[in-house]
Amino acid sequence: MAVTDILQEASAPRPQAQPGASRAVPPRLRFWPALKAGFLPVPVSALAFAALVPIHALWLEQPLSARIVVASLIFFAGGLAGGGFAWIVTALFARGRAWTARFSLALIANAVSVPPATAFLFFLQYRTYYAQWHEEPFTTIWVWQIAFTGATALYLFAVSAVKYIFPLGLPLLFGIAAVSARQMGKKPSTDSIQI
Repeated sequence: MAVTDILQEASAPRPQAQPGASRAVPPRLRFWPALKAGFLPVPVSALAFAALVPIHALWLEQPLSARIVVASLIFFAGGLAGGGFAWIVTALFARGRAWTARFSLALIANAVSVPPATAFLFFLQYRTYYAQWHEEPFTTIWVWQIAFTGATALYLFAVSAVKYIFPLGLPLLFGIAAVSARQMGKKPSTDSIQI
């Protein structure tokens, strides 16, 4: 084969995919277009989740303090972690289903993942504070101290966060589920799928 033949073959026009024709996507990547289609609601919902704390403080006419800022940051990080997990679960299991099924799954996934993620971050904040009084790591006493610090943090989070989550958080949860269900229902363009 001559060099000119190779150049002609390389410069020959390639067949274009027909509009609307779908490319076969391996099963392990079927949720990827749903994730790629609109991950923006996750950080937006995390910001809204974090805004619950200062809104509640202003509603009670309390001054914005450093504690409220730290609590807002914990709520933001928990909303980002839990919301990201809920988005992935919704993308994996609700793709191609009816709007009500997508909405229900997004609602349950967000309700089950965002508060525990936030509570875990609340525990980590407690752990860093009480670490100065804890024993050496990986001893029996240290394990008990971690367990009781975790139980205390979980109890205090449940008592103190309920006032932020329930009055304003429920409409936010329904809104996040509705946006997630709508985003998961959009058909991604086949041009954006990179395999």
